[in-house]
Amino acid sequence: MSTLKNQLRLNPHDTPAKLEAARLLMEKQQFGEALSYLEGISSLMQDSPEYLSDKGICLLKVNRVEEGLLLIEQALKANPRVKYGEPYLRVAEAHAKHNQSEKALASLEELAKINMSSCEVYYKLGELYTELVQKEKAKQAYLEAVEVYRGLPSYKRRMERRWAFLAWLKK
Repeated sequence: MSTLKNQLRLNPHDTPAKLEAARLLMEKQQFGEALSYLEGISSLMQDSPEYLSDKGICLLKVNRVEEGLLLIEQALKANPRVKYGEPYLRVAEAHAKHNQSEKALASLEELAKINMSSCEVYYKLGELYTELVQKEKAKQAYLEAVEVYRGLPSYKRRMERRWAFLAWLKK
């Protein structure tokens, strides 16, 4: 099976194509390869919040946590709503993975203020509340995930179905 990198023959000066290739690789969970594309365009895109966010997420996924958190922090300072708040979710996952539940919870609560239409946010918030033994808050977060799902348009429901179902099971 050949990788996307081997399939693409990109012009070395085509920044938008490299950025799109990196995002496609990120969707396929190939963060190391995506990072190589992002590093290739760093001199041109270093001030873009979207670029900083993407690179930070890739760094988190390849276990370069400190570097990734710094880049995501820069992206969020430049634009707190970058990528509809997805960087907050990835920061929360990184903190939860390293047993920093309070920091993870703070990131998810900040994201809940920004992105009110994500079942994934409320589900993960419920998971953290469960981990912190705050059962009532966890139950409320799961119920909120199900309620958000009910109000979503059909095109968005497909992406959020998994999280709503998991929340429904836990409520």
